[in-house]
Amino acid sequence: MDFSEFVLAFHEQIKVGSIFLNPQKGDSTVMSVKNGIVKYIRKKSPISVPLEVLYQSYSDFSGKKMSTNDLKAYKPEIFNSKASPAGHDCNTTFLFCVLMKMSLVKRIKGKGVSGDPFFVIID
Repeated sequence: MDFSEFVLAFHEQIKVGSIFLNPQKGDSTVMSVKNGIVKYIRKKSPISVPLEVLYQSYSDFSGKKMSTNDLKAYKPEIFNSKASPAGHDCNTTFLFCVLMKMSLVKRIKGKGVSGDPFFVIID
């Protein structure tokens, strides 16, 4: 799947107002998708992530296991709250939920704890 196909599938499956249940607790609500940026709310905090980064992550991990730890190391400025510049840890599970909704992964595995992070297998 190339970037344009990913964007088309994203817009077909993910709508403003879509709510994703976080695998640990809480939810994320898509607030807008404009100029290639997805904005969502998680625990009353507004968070944004570029569609291109969601695609790059999907593409680069295609055929592999992708964990929250992998994403934090891969693009810390997007996926790691402790990085400098800081990203946001919530972007990891948001990506997993988006990929599930788009039927690009089957399920989110792991417990979301040290030694057993959340992960997906990208076919």
